[in-house]
Amino acid sequence: MRSILRRAPLALVTLMALATAARGDEVVHKYAHFAQVDEATVTEARGFKVAGVAGTTHVVVGRNTTGYAWQARRAILMSCTARACEGAVVGLRGADTLAVVGVVDLAGDATELPITDGGGRAQPGAYLPLPRVGAGPRRMKWPALVLVAATEQVVTEDSPDGRSSGTDRQHALVLISLRKTDRGQEVFRGATIARGPSGGTTASYRLVRERPRGPRTIVATVQRYYSDRSACVPPPPIEVRYVWKERRFEEVPALAGARGCH
Repeated sequence: MRSILRRAPLALVTLMALATAARGDEVVHKYAHFAQVDEATVTEARGFKVAGVAGTTHVVVGRNTTGYAWQARRAILMSCTARACEGAVVGLRGADTLAVVGVVDLAGDATELPITDGGGRAQPGAYLPLPRVGAGPRRMKWPALVLVAATEQVVTEDSPDGRSSGTDRQHALVLISLRKTDRGQEVFRGATIARGPSGGTTASYRLVRERPRGPRTIVATVQRYYSDRSACVPPPPIEVRYVWKERRFEEVPALAGARGCH
């Protein structure tokens, strides 16, 4: 979904800037306009300035009430000039909370993919610089927005070790392409935490340069855990590779890791 927000003449822009600065709703206004919702329904909106990315100058990440029990989360990818802003809307599923990590070059240098919020918190209505993940040339070949979507809930689960109650945590690393050919497309989603009282996994991710050109390979180091009630020692971590195939990074089948109690 794309729409264009025209800017008013200079004198009116100055007045609008003063008014929005006083109300602190410049970022909220952009989010509401492109998401096509009432500003009163916006419960969170964070704005970021983007450097080194052709076609994207700003990103707004926020959420709004929907009239139902859930809230909608969206990212607005904007390209702004002195006269107008064009925005593409990306729906963000599976997120009670959302960490804005930064922007990474998927065809750049090998690097770890962090999972902590690097965007910081600005004064209401202000735009903060979007952090860059990894090194490399200022102009990225294949930029991607790095997010971590998280949900947590208290559950009761059954396992071979008995019934356990605790927090079920589902956290996922999400990569949204910012390059022209597939801008706004979710090209990768991988669990960083998928763990409840009956067990699960945690994982860290990194970009690996397996060939001189084209997209890098995403490598996950995955640690499996047993039930909270189990006396078993967790098995050694395994590595899982993801390679680019047509529209997204897909897992490369590999031999299963060690299973059973250690």
